[in-house]
Amino acid sequence: MEASQFLRVSPETGLFFDSSYCPVPLAQQYIGISEQNFSARNDLLNEICYKKIVDSLRKGHQTMVFVHSRKDTAKTAWKLRKFSKPSGSSLSNLWDMEVGYLALKVILG
Repeated sequence: MEASQFLRVSPETGLFFDSSYCPVPLAQQYIGISEQNFSARNDLLNEICYKKIVDSLRKGHQTMVFVHSRKDTAKTAWKLRKFSKPSGSSLSNLWDMEVGYLALKVILG
């Protein structure tokens, strides 16, 4: 089932919301990457994303990462998992608890 069907969103009018609907204030960060090689650009983006997540969690904040598709959700989660393993970070032990749900849990804080 698509999210729009689950939320009973009208296909004609759509669903519009802004930060006023969110009980927790959100901050956004936009990061420009000039790397031309697609694979290298994605690797760099994931590395920067991981560093931003760790920085935010160390400050006691929650973190949410938005991606373009369901497929990208899984790919991004696994890339972030890869970054946490070798560093021995406090996040690395969480990755071993549950595989599917855990990726989102760690990303969301």
